[in-house]
Amino acid sequence: MPAVVKSGDTLSRIARDAGTTVAELVALNPEITDPNLIRPGQEIRLPADAAPDEAAPAVPAPGEAPVDPEQATMDELVARFPLAATLMALDPELASIVENAAREDWAADLLEQRLRGSEWWRSRSDAQRQFDIEEQSDPASVQAQIAAVKAELGTKIGQFGVVVDDAELDALARDTVRSGYSETQVNAVLLAPDRETTGSGTVDVIRDGLGDIAQAYLVDVAPDVLERRAFDIQAGRDTREGFRLWAENQAMSAYGGNAGLVAALERGLTVEDWADPYRQLAARELELPSTGVSLADPKFRDAILSDGLSLGEFRQRIREDDRFGWSETVAARDEAFGLVSSLLEGFGKIA
Repeated sequence: MPAVVKSGDTLSRIARDAGTTVAELVALNPEITDPNLIRPGQEIRLPADAAPDEAAPAVPAPGEAPVDPEQATMDELVARFPLAATLMALDPELASIVENAAREDWAADLLEQRLRGSEWWRSRSDAQRQFDIEEQSDPASVQAQIAAVKAELGTKIGQFGVVVDDAELDALARDTVRSGYSETQVNAVLLAPDRETTGSGTVDVIRDGLGDIAQAYLVDVAPDVLERRAFDIQAGRDTREGFRLWAENQAMSAYGGNAGLVAALERGLTVEDWADPYRQLAARELELPSTGVSLADPKFRDAILSDGLSLGEFRQRIREDDRFGWSETVAARDEAFGLVSSLLEGFGKIA
């Protein structure tokens, strides 16, 4: 006699009452494509020798161990929710929730609700929960991730020139993977103000980077100032962004009369960025490689930065100011030859 699904029933509960398993019921009822989806009024075919609420407990075959009903129920729960066993191994509170879910045949949404309300869940971020689950279910994969991050941290430590012992390195590598630390967060740990340094490594790298920033804003910075700022950054007392803002302010003060440049700086461009179209124009007009037009050259620096010329005005300045040497270019000579030819034609000197 088939079982008729009532409101609140689950296939697991019907199987338990009938003394069978979910897998056997699914086999007897091929129309069930998802064991978690049955509807009230639906008829569920049962094994011929079992009926709801009346089935005798299964008798093991000779030589087989007796079937533990609670274990069978737990096995069915694990089959429906593969993470159940992992969660039970992670935390006693989670284990209790999963055991109750198996014993009382909770629906999936109720199990999820109880898990989300646990202290284990609420005290961890998404990244930390994922890490803890993966560490329990696939520890080799997690250890490989930690080892890769540890190697990257070792490279950083060498570049920064800081002292980090093995125990701290192991902990930082694990925390970086578990909590999903960003590069900024990792650097903040390695360059903490009280961190011991080796006196070599990162200072050179940082100093060179600060020099590039100063060059981009055309700000002259003494070598000892760059060195001091690099140490401050290494020790966590300053940042590259702080230095960049300082360089930007210096450029605004130096070229405040050039409204176009100031507006560009306010939009986040560097002086080099803003001046690049002028440099490209000068290179074309003077038939030079782009590297041949340097803002360190006073004639270019004054015309582009100090005088605030438009591109058209700058082109005219290049052609009229003998300091730029435009008259010696092939284009200038061709233009002069064309002008002479036109004049001669006008006077009938050229047929």
